[in-house]
Amino acid sequence: MLTVDRRFSAQHVSTSNLNYAQRSTFDDLADEGYGLLFIRSTTAGKVAVCSSGNQLVTIDQAGSLNLQPSIDLRR
Repeated sequence: MLTVDRRFSAQHVSTSNLNYAQRSTFDDLADEGYGLLFIRSTTAGKVAVCSSGNQLVTIDQAGSLNLQPSIDLRR
């Protein structure tokens, strides 16, 4: 499980740090009201964490969407 501090939600995160596949997936999510919270570097590559209200989703290096990621945000 990934634990993340909520202070990241107050920062603007640029989509320029996403690869083409991630940006394409994120653009579709943004149309649905999602925002980019942060990008985490992992051993498998960069993972984008996005949210809409209390719903969190992740986008992996290949642009695949995980609608039920195992993430715990600290408040």
